[in-house]
Amino acid sequence: MILNYVLSDIYKHCNKEGADDAGPICDLEVVEYLEKYIEPMLLVMPKESYVIINDTNSCNMGRNGIEKWVDSLQDFIIHKEVFEYPRSYSEQKFNNNCDVIPRQPLLFKAGEDISAFSDNMNECRSAFVIIKKN
Repeated sequence: MILNYVLSDIYKHCNKEGADDAGPICDLEVVEYLEKYIEPMLLVMPKESYVIINDTNSCNMGRNGIEKWVDSLQDFIIHKEVFEYPRSYSEQKFNNNCDVIPRQPLLFKAGEDISAFSDNMNECRSAFVIIKKN
């Protein structure tokens, strides 16, 4: 199962009305979603199954909620990773046991139709978790 930028969307649209610091409230909504919808699926998936969560590498977009949930799981093999970035403001990572993938340019070697994209795409701001059921 792959969750690709689902959780940051939940974070972005969380019910934070009247809150001075919405971060903890929105992280809680991310954790509640994972506990209510994803964890039951994970528990009934066959052994050797994987869940991949790929999302925004920002503590302001649900990454901390993802980490809190992942760290609470028992009996799973878990890898937390982020990409290395060229700019200091992007140098973020999970708080615990996080691997950093060395920076590689994301340049396509295909036809001219994507040249504008490949000229401007020089970093990736995502973090991901791979969960393997034993």
